[in-house]
Amino acid sequence: MAESPRVLFVPVASKLHEPRGLQRSLALYKKSLEDLAAGAASIVTDPSGARALTRDVDAYIVAVLTGGVESTLLEIGMRGIPVALVAHPARNSLAAAVEAASRLRKDSFPARVFLLRDGVREDLIAFARAARAYRMLAGSRVLLIGDPSPWLVYSSTQAKELERVFGLELEKAGVDELLRVASAVPDSVIEELERELESVGATSVESRNLKGSLRLYVALREILERGSCNAATVRCFDLIERGCTLCLATSMLNDRGYAIGCEGDLPALLTMMVLMEVSGMPAFIGNVAWIEGTRLLLAHCTVPTKLVERFTLKTHFESGIGVAVQGFPRKGSRVTVARLDAARRTIRAGVGTVLNNGPIEEDLCRTQFLVELSSRVEIIVSNPAGNHYVLVLGDWLEPLEHFSEMVGFRFEALS
Repeated sequence: MAESPRVLFVPVASKLHEPRGLQRSLALYKKSLEDLAAGAASIVTDPSGARALTRDVDAYIVAVLTGGVESTLLEIGMRGIPVALVAHPARNSLAAAVEAASRLRKDSFPARVFLLRDGVREDLIAFARAARAYRMLAGSRVLLIGDPSPWLVYSSTQAKELERVFGLELEKAGVDELLRVASAVPDSVIEELERELESVGATSVESRNLKGSLRLYVALREILERGSCNAATVRCFDLIERGCTLCLATSMLNDRGYAIGCEGDLPALLTMMVLMEVSGMPAFIGNVAWIEGTRLLLAHCTVPTKLVERFTLKTHFESGIGVAVQGFPRKGSRVTVARLDAARRTIRAGVGTVLNNGPIEEDLCRTQFLVELSSRVEIIVSNPAGNHYVLVLGDWLEPLEHFSEMVGFRFEALS
């Protein structure tokens, strides 16, 4: 899960301008922006200087000190690292920034122009968070255990497009492999995990079922680490046929910074990865259970415990077996809800307020979030983008908008 974005501050200027004037302009940037970056480059005056910049960053914040630097800006942007071109109102700075950004965007490089004025600092923080997610996803190794569940008739069609857009490396394993690794977990490891759960009073399920769920947690973590994967989605209903559930393991791994999705839903898993990276917090994946006006009800049998006020363990909703996690939301919390749709190259997202602090409906999955958004949400059914939506605490719309732009997706606001 998210580290702080690594940003390099890069001042760029033409050789034609006299040094004292450049230093006055540079001072304006440093006052507002320099401490956002992990480091700062010397003033870059030509494309060769741009080629010498480190690539070991998530974003470049470029202070466009003068005009006449379009070729240098192109060289920076064509390195493939998201670039924020920050212009000021003198020395033809903005003219150079918009010309260079136009070419970079035409050629599908992630670039955006910002103006050096009040509020730019917060805008750049959002941009840097999006850049961190963009860089993290590129080449990520994602574990698929089993094929998507048969009812995901739309979401299951998007794997190739997601691989292409994000450069994912998809590693595949079977449910039998997960069970084999689980069977070899030492009893001593399971007993220690049981004691941790007992300490929070959450072990109101059969001991046999709890031990089985904890074995799956240890096994899935081992397979992830062995494959250097930071995310996984599992055809989890195949485990139910074997008498066990993955809901508790999913919760525990999400709490520990892994993105773990359900039912083999790859678009929802990618949504989780993006939201976890921009927010630095675990994410909840839920079924669209109901909509009414501006209200959206999401439900599932797992939730990261860090997202809720308290939790208890129950059996799985549909099957009545195994272990599920029933979370009690923090009523009044602000949350972001989102869904990535690779087929239509769209990210749909909104911000709302949680209205409940416990289950609303008995005939739904164990954890339920009722969210009040600021506008009507009929688009979820009138123009559906798949079932599972993802929720995190906080307002992350601005980073999601930047991320959408970076990957060439359309941003669609739910609020």
